[in-house]
Amino acid sequence: MWWLQLFSCGRGCECLAARECECSRARASCDRVICVRTGDRAQSDRRMPESVTGIPNLDNDADFSNFLCGQAQRSKDPSGFPPDTQDTSDFWHRLQGLWYRQIDGLCVGEICGDSMLWHIHWRIPQGETPLQVLASDVIMFELDGCVNLGKVHLHAQASIHWSDGDVWLQK
Repeated sequence: MWWLQLFSCGRGCECLAARECECSRARASCDRVICVRTGDRAQSDRRMPESVTGIPNLDNDADFSNFLCGQAQRSKDPSGFPPDTQDTSDFWHRLQGLWYRQIDGLCVGEICGDSMLWHIHWRIPQGETPLQVLASDVIMFELDGCVNLGKVHLHAQASIHWSDGDVWLQK
């Protein structure tokens, strides 16, 4: 598991630092800590490939926080959208519909508005989870106290590559 902690980076914005640790220790050390699922990795390769997440290597705190700071500084809009894509309605419009896992074709659920409506077979008690935009192609959601970050690819078939290694395809 990874945790993200807000800190002041000295550039006038709050940034996130990422570190690997036990969730219980991370939560005890700071009240602004969030767990992030990043999937299993071999001990010899502790870094998550950027090609999987679409965001900078989480092993490198400076790169990750610079990425998030850079997104926020490119725009006065707190969503982190660059000025030419500040209208998030088009972004969400392109994500509407049913999503399936690439690995086995199971239906994940439906993105409706800016929320995920989970398929009933996942047995998620709340049934609906809000999605948030971090950058023009990065979204996140929190489920059971853990945050998942997703890199959105809007190609012929839209896909989301999640920080836990899961890939969703839109159908």
